[in-house]
Amino acid sequence: MCTDTQAAHNIVHYQINTTYCGWSEFKPQYIVESTTIPLNRCKDLVVCCGGDADHRSPSSSAHSAQLWAWLFLIAFGADEVIFWRELRARSFIARCTIFFNTPAKLTLTKFLGLPFFIYLDNAATSFPKPESVYAEQDYAARNYGANPGRGSYEIARMAAQVMASTREAIADLFNISPSSRIAFTCNATQGINIALSGLLEPEHRVVTTSIEHNAVIRPLHHLQHHGIEVFKVTADARGLVTPEDIYNVCREVTPKLVVITHCSNVTGAVQPVAEIGRFCHEHGIIFMLDAAQSAGVLPIDVEAMHIDILVAPGHKALLGPQGTGFLYVRDGLKLKPLIRGGTGNLSSQAHQPTEMPELLESGTPNATALAGLRAGIKYILQRGMENIRAHELCLLQLLWSGLGEIPGVRCYGPEPGPRHSGLISFTLDNHTTAEVGFFLDQQFNIGVRTGLHCAPDAHKTIGTYPGGTVRVSPGCFNTEQHIYTFIQAIKSITSQPS
Repeated sequence: MCTDTQAAHNIVHYQINTTYCGWSEFKPQYIVESTTIPLNRCKDLVVCCGGDADHRSPSSSAHSAQLWAWLFLIAFGADEVIFWRELRARSFIARCTIFFNTPAKLTLTKFLGLPFFIYLDNAATSFPKPESVYAEQDYAARNYGANPGRGSYEIARMAAQVMASTREAIADLFNISPSSRIAFTCNATQGINIALSGLLEPEHRVVTTSIEHNAVIRPLHHLQHHGIEVFKVTADARGLVTPEDIYNVCREVTPKLVVITHCSNVTGAVQPVAEIGRFCHEHGIIFMLDAAQSAGVLPIDVEAMHIDILVAPGHKALLGPQGTGFLYVRDGLKLKPLIRGGTGNLSSQAHQPTEMPELLESGTPNATALAGLRAGIKYILQRGMENIRAHELCLLQLLWSGLGEIPGVRCYGPEPGPRHSGLISFTLDNHTTAEVGFFLDQQFNIGVRTGLHCAPDAHKTIGTYPGGTVRVSPGCFNTEQHIYTFIQAIKSITSQPS
């Protein structure tokens, strides 16, 4: 059993699917059960509803959906109702999605024609976020949405304090000192570009692997046209890299930089970062880690792992909003800035400040989003990264076991365990990955990622190029029932003609 039961989402997405017969008669297809939903605020019930475009009388369908919306408005004191016609090719189906934020526990009867929407694409972006993330963003935007570091008035100081405290939270999580060595970015991709373009010069050599994301591969490919040499170490069929293979290449070519991903976004393989970092440290090689799939999932200590440059997004397992991320640069290591401009300090000078973080932070930052990122990190610390990891690993083990029992399914990567992160990739005989993703969305309301996942080299390495895989990535708010529902959906798809 997956014992960490905080899948009681702070924001509950509760979906009602109903069947409409004739022009105006409402008739539920199923009445399944009553469910108690934990709720936590006394306002802001938002009801989104819409009719199906293919219905013989869309206005009738929408009218019935509106009646349901107003029922919830009156019964539970909602602040507003939003009518949204979602045009989907599902005959006779109207969908109402209710977002609850109310106080106490509420028992509702579920009318199900289709299951809840199940989000299993957390390797791309975690969703939903903890309620505190939404609340902090909203509070920041409404109360101190001024430019941090650009004014001496109170709300500008408040915005600057959020920036500073978020920087400190990141520093504490990754054992970074001082926190000024952290520069905020829009995402991991921006951080990787800043690091690679700011560090490498013509004739420098770089060692990387065949399992990397395009966020690494494309900047390096560009820099190859400017005199940089790139050497790729081939991973095995599970996406795992042998440290000795990296050592051998490094001894042969004497690189300036080794850059690897901590966890493959295709197979979930966890690389031996500590061993590789120690080797690089002993041989005077700069070690850069892409932690897009590991930050918030696995413990990362930049000192113990000898990480000179660390890049991570805020919107994945750190549970922050999109548009957030960071770049850590070891003290004493200098990068050239990718972007130059206003920093809020040394404004009389024409040249870019040389000290971190201003060296790499130009322009107005997204302070309200960083307030959300701080809340996401606080949530991880309060719940315990090890508890979240245990819960997600349990879901992955259920998923791996369930998929392994389905004829025609092939899973890629290591089995869930210490060398595996937070996702499982698979293919299904006689169905393209696009077909599987389409069926899951349209027939079962399940969201997964399909295709190459922006990592074509990884798929060439494991033998799934060019079709790619179906990638399933549970998050900390998914439940065992979500996994069981997903497995049943795949079993149903296997019976469908390709």
